[in-house]
Amino acid sequence: MNASKSIAFDMLCESFIPVISDWDHIIKGNVFIGRATNVSTYGETREAVRQILRKPDIITATHNSYAYSFTDIHGKQHQGYDDDGEFGAGSKLLKLLKDNKHDNVLVVVSRYAGDKLGPQRFNHLTTTGNAAVTSL
Repeated sequence: MNASKSIAFDMLCESFIPVISDWDHIIKGNVFIGRATNVSTYGETREAVRQILRKPDIITATHNSYAYSFTDIHGKQHQGYDDDGEFGAGSKLLKLLKDNKHDNVLVVVSRYAGDKLGPQRFNHLTTTGNAAVTSL
């Protein structure tokens, strides 16, 4: 497995939410790109997803799966995910957030598909997502 890693800080439009980019796994022609940012409302989550998915290196990815978890000002927990056609990917990312007690965070993992990886792709997806979240 080739692994190259670079961390870039991007500033999202008006909300100025820092996004950490962690380019992590390249295996059998598959590229997994993880991005994470702190969020505390649905509005911040939607805006961060929108901004991340507009990035030139992300917009053409085969799949852009994401998960979020945040606690609102009333102490209520909010969680969700989107698979973007990679069945089970979003729920694996949400499980990662829950198992590691990550809160007030959004993680997006983009995959450029290469050779088929089968179920092993989920290991690379969660490893990439975890690297992005722990870099916050």
